[in-house]
Amino acid sequence: MLDPEFVLDAAARKRLLDRFGPDAEPWCDGLAGLVAAYCQRWGLELDEAMSGGTSRVFLGRQDGARPVVLKLTPDRSIAESEAIALRAWAGTPHAVDLLESDPGAGALLLDRVTPGTKVAAWPGLPPFEDFAELLAGLRDVAGHDVAALRSSAEGVEFIYGLIAGGRATLMSAGSCRWTWWRAAMR
Repeated sequence: MLDPEFVLDAAARKRLLDRFGPDAEPWCDGLAGLVAAYCQRWGLELDEAMSGGTSRVFLGRQDGARPVVLKLTPDRSIAESEAIALRAWAGTPHAVDLLESDPGAGALLLDRVTPGTKVAAWPGLPPFEDFAELLAGLRDVAGHDVAALRSSAEGVEFIYGLIAGGRATLMSAGSCRWTWWRAAMR
């Protein structure tokens, strides 16, 4: 049995309810059961729990060896969009591998990337050239149905909006120039 505090501590619960509102309360209440079900279904042992802007993330191992990330979100549309995008980006080294998914339940199993540093924890933004290379790799989705996804510009603005919500000092310091991102999207 998983420790409920490990699965969803008070701070993580508050963050999810702040993001998704009171409609996410039943999902938060049932998260321990959901985590246990996916641990059994996908052969997972979990070591660490982390909070993301839209999800609860668990680092662990699959079948005792393979390092993985279990990502669960109360917003099924987020899981569905991420699964579509990760399948389309499977050919680029710039995206993590999607190992399993159950978007209808808001569940994704990802290959763990090392070192796995959150962008929000970086001291600044990556060089523009690195970002441009990343975007070029993510645009190459020929043969995949990605019509349900946001445009690249909308996606970047959404992600950096989430980051900016927690990094007001970064934005006020002028380190993140939206004109950079808009120019890269053209």
